[in-house]
Amino acid sequence: MKYLFFLIPLFLISCSERYSEEIINESPQIFEVDYFSKNIGKCFLESNYYFEGKVKVLRKKSYKDTSYPDNEIVPYDLVFGWGIMSDPKIILSLDNLYQKNRWYYYSWNKDFKYNLKEIKYSSDNVHVIPVNSLIFKQIENIKIGDIYYIQGYLVDLYCPTFKRISSKSFFDSGNGACEQLYVEYIKHLN
Repeated sequence: MKYLFFLIPLFLISCSERYSEEIINESPQIFEVDYFSKNIGKCFLESNYYFEGKVKVLRKKSYKDTSYPDNEIVPYDLVFGWGIMSDPKIILSLDNLYQKNRWYYYSWNKDFKYNLKEIKYSSDNVHVIPVNSLIFKQIENIKIGDIYYIQGYLVDLYCPTFKRISSKSFFDSGNGACEQLYVEYIKHLN
């Protein structure tokens, strides 16, 4: 298992990975989540990476009352920002930043002077799976623009009629680039 850490020095979030031979050779942990899903049946989460870090939440979208098959298990998506996407000046200089259909989008005008590749690799849409009702309430109360300390696991979701595989990197984009985060702990920092 690999570890992902995010740290915030003065609104700039950096990302690094730390590897440990002892952890990499461990078998993945499997979590049963059938108590979340009344309509789907028994589902399983298989952990890939442990996640721990401070993140700036750029957007939050609820899917709990939608027709998505995983809406009971994955009720929210959060957009995390780090690096240049944690800088309020850059975020405000974008024309639009929004979420739709489990995707995250942004647009810019012709006067935008920042490197678009940096924006792509400094933000991510994360499908959030709360470990219990307390964590669900905390996620429900997340404020856009604030910083949170979060602990959990990047996980793959396996259900009888579908599966959702998590990205293993915060630096990819496009179809399959979203992470699924099984949140065990969350703390509001500002």
